[in-house]
Amino acid sequence: LSSYNSNTLSWPNKEELNELNELNELNISNISENVYNLDSES
Repeated sequence: LSSYNSNTLSWPNKEELNELNELNELNISNISENVYNLDSES
């Protein structure tokens, strides 16, 4: 996990986690869309 801070060995703070979470949801929706597109092409 890139936002893991190795200097202080602390977990990402709330803002970072929220950001990661949003990125994650974006990725998931993109993947679903891609799968749907692949499905409808075949």
